[in-house]
Amino acid sequence: MYRYCLSLLLGFSLATLPGSVLAQRVNAQQVDAQRVEQLFEQGNAAQDAGDYNRAESIWRRLLRIDPENGAAYNNLGNTLQAQGKLEEAIAAYQRAIELEPTAIRYYNLGNAFYEQGELEQAIAAYQEAIRQDPEYVYSYNNLGNALSDQGDLDGAIAVYQQAIQVAPDDPLAYSNLGVILGEQGRTDEAIAAFRQALQLDTPPNGVTHNGLGIALAEKGDLEGAMRAYREALRIEPNPIYYRNLGMVLVEMEQWDNAIAAYRQALNLDPSYYPAYNSLGLAYTDLGQYEEAIAAYEKALELNPEYHWSHYNLGVVLSLMGRYEESIPAYQRALEIDSTYAPAYYSLGIDLGQAGNYNEAIEQLRQAIVYDPGFTDAYIWLSIWYQRTGDLEQAQSMIQQALSLEPQSTWAYASLGDLLLEQGKATEAIARYRQALGLPDRSGVGTTAHAHAHNGLGSALKAQGNLEQAIAQFRQALTLDPSYTTAQENLRTTQQLLQRNGQ
Repeated sequence: MYRYCLSLLLGFSLATLPGSVLAQRVNAQQVDAQRVEQLFEQGNAAQDAGDYNRAESIWRRLLRIDPENGAAYNNLGNTLQAQGKLEEAIAAYQRAIELEPTAIRYYNLGNAFYEQGELEQAIAAYQEAIRQDPEYVYSYNNLGNALSDQGDLDGAIAVYQQAIQVAPDDPLAYSNLGVILGEQGRTDEAIAAFRQALQLDTPPNGVTHNGLGIALAEKGDLEGAMRAYREALRIEPNPIYYRNLGMVLVEMEQWDNAIAAYRQALNLDPSYYPAYNSLGLAYTDLGQYEEAIAAYEKALELNPEYHWSHYNLGVVLSLMGRYEESIPAYQRALEIDSTYAPAYYSLGIDLGQAGNYNEAIEQLRQAIVYDPGFTDAYIWLSIWYQRTGDLEQAQSMIQQALSLEPQSTWAYASLGDLLLEQGKATEAIARYRQALGLPDRSGVGTTAHAHAHNGLGSALKAQGNLEQAIAQFRQALTLDPSYTTAQENLRTTQQLLQRNGQ
């Protein structure tokens, strides 16, 4: 989620650290106060111009004149942080604090630790900044961000709420509060927080409109989300906003507009690999598999460690029946993220499709380790156990699936398959009919209803009801004309009926 992470580099302005105050800090050798003030002006000007090397040189020159100047150490830390020299920046902030502890200096120290990924130390610095000045609202904001990154969402919410109490008219805390509420699934509260932030924003900014769009999309208000993203883009063209807009347009099945949005994102930032990944998903949904492969490969060219694109590449290769290529793609995704349950699941399916049932079962069991509520993994375990002849385990897996999702269409259709395999045609018919009474679901190769009609036809054929069986096979083909199993069953059953008629 795109979130405010405010890292203000404070302390450059003479309004914050006036020269008259600095002159009072001269040491016993009667440092040239006028020269110090001139260097502050020059350092601030260089920093404002983005000339960090020159700014660093000026602050170091000033510190040679006045080595006890805490403000100069603070500003040196800001300049070093802007250059990515985090260890040196931290040392400069710590020296500034030794000379005179202030909220701003602890805040800047926290920012440097945060950027370094040292969350515990960042949190401690922000907390000390708050103790130094409980009214300094920016410390609350970044403390909330650090707590959120640690996974302490409740703690982050409490801190953002404190920020709102300190500064009720500051939109920043409302916006970040909206982010965390959204992550907790408290969508209505998140929307309210973003709307409050937008009322306070002057001028309005794209980040908050983007956050509102995400919350509205989660709620299912796609039109509202689209408007929010477009408003964000009106204020600030940004590749992230274009990608989010594209994802909503996909949900609205506006494929051409979605692809155009992804292309706009890439026009703004050709290195923005998540947009290539989303572009691949759109092409996959359209059945344009070669274009999807090209998009995923471009994403991986830009970031070979992006496990989502390895996984999605595996999906499209699987849809094309290229299991010898999809299997390595899933395996590479798991090398990068060994906890990603969908990759184990898809790998398990494709290994089974390639006839490696025992390996398939092993991968599907790993999917369940990382997602114990993965209903479809249990269903495929049942299918592959059935292929190995272990009908007892197959039965157990289907029961597990139904205990997780009692209204699973695929679970009942697969249970029908298992019962038919056991020679229990009458019970199988009941389960297939139960599947047909539930909503249809997509699946590997065909839909749940097409599969159930085909299975029902096979069960009826086993009972000798050939005309009824033919009707079911035809119904399966009405739902999925390319369903080759139903095509073959229809052909052989018609031939059998003709022979019986002779």
